[in-house]
Amino acid sequence: MKKARCWLAAALVSVCALLSGCSLLDGGNLLMLPDISPDQRKLLQLVNSVTANSSWVVTSPASGDNLSTMQFVDFFGDGISEAVSFFRNSSEMRLRVGLYSKTRSTGYTELCTFQTEGYSVEEVIYSDVDGDRALEILLFVGYESGSIYGVEVYKIRNSSAERIYSGACTAYAVFDMTRDGNSELILHHEESSGGAGNAYAELLTFENEKAECLGYAPVSSGGGKPGSAVCGKLNNGMSGCIFDSALPGSGVPIYVSDVLTWTVFGGFENLSYSDGWGYAYTTLRNTEVFCRDIDFDGFLEIPQTEEMPVNSAGVQSAGSPGIYTYWYGYNADGQLVQKNLTYMFPDGSWYFIMPPSWSGTVYVTTGSMDGLTTLTFSADRNDRSNRLLTIYRTDADENGVLLPEGAFSVGAFGGYSYYALIGLPDELSPLADDMYLSGAKDVMSRFVTVDAFGDAAKAAK
Repeated sequence: MKKARCWLAAALVSVCALLSGCSLLDGGNLLMLPDISPDQRKLLQLVNSVTANSSWVVTSPASGDNLSTMQFVDFFGDGISEAVSFFRNSSEMRLRVGLYSKTRSTGYTELCTFQTEGYSVEEVIYSDVDGDRALEILLFVGYESGSIYGVEVYKIRNSSAERIYSGACTAYAVFDMTRDGNSELILHHEESSGGAGNAYAELLTFENEKAECLGYAPVSSGGGKPGSAVCGKLNNGMSGCIFDSALPGSGVPIYVSDVLTWTVFGGFENLSYSDGWGYAYTTLRNTEVFCRDIDFDGFLEIPQTEEMPVNSAGVQSAGSPGIYTYWYGYNADGQLVQKNLTYMFPDGSWYFIMPPSWSGTVYVTTGSMDGLTTLTFSADRNDRSNRLLTIYRTDADENGVLLPEGAFSVGAFGGYSYYALIGLPDELSPLADDMYLSGAKDVMSRFVTVDAFGDAAKAAK
């Protein structure tokens, strides 16, 4: 996928309001700094001309990578970035996007603007979808109901924004599914259309500067608005787009992953969907864990979950067993094969890639001691507990906390510091050799942190 080189400027209103010495322009315009450059002042004046004495206010996308009220994007690959701003008119339920170009002689001038109906700018993506080496604007719009998104694709040409697609969906993704170098648009629909049942996905290409459908594929019926959409490689020969959804029903929630792919011979299809069940039966689970590249091998994995055992005395962690998460990938034949096993910390802030030998025997217990909270992985043999690994957590700025001898740091994140201590074999009843971790490097290569944006990183490579 060709990605936009986008430098995100700080929000104009917020920055000015926070800095001292700024003044408010008359007529409800934006705040301005006294020492900004002439180009910046001209750009602010152009934005102010929209908001002054009107119902328009500056806004910003609610999600995605491009979150600023003012964004700088080189649409045409000429080394000169255009400025993009976003506006909302809540009284008329309309949105507006303004593009401003810059020349050495005149500074910024308005290149073009366009308006559309909507309550909020959900996301904006800049991508080359038609292969002409220029970036298009993919605008995703939120409505007050929150149940669907509006989808619009604009081509910037001849000082105008030409809308080349408009539609609606319950979820979306932008990705090069066909591996031709151009991005396609994958839309998730909940209503019956296209001969694909009650819920379906649609793959759109824009090679001829207009939307062309490459196919439909069924998705889990009744899943509603997916909680996650992730794209990437399934294996060396297949790209994929995965929608994670919760199925309706009483009792414990049920989660599924619709795994969509496109091949020359098979077209657009859902690898995990079962016609008999009407949903992605092969990815069924009762724990909310989303698909991702869990082991950093460049391929997406699909989770399955299972309760851990409790120890021989029946002691459970925080009143309930821990959860194994088994991760599966698709081989070249499109079949699921197991690849990894993890323990996912309940708040999602970290996970641990467990050795395969831990499957079915290792359990977790939690506790607290001397300012530390602990989570311990153990396994029993002959009614004796073997501690394999303990993770310690403390406030990042807390000093004087005493750690057990041999504990080592595995990182600080989310306001906490984390340490680990490897357990030693029980001399009277040791486990098999492959149950024990080899050292600090082994632990740190398995301990993975997850930030607020869902991005994962190993404690050590």
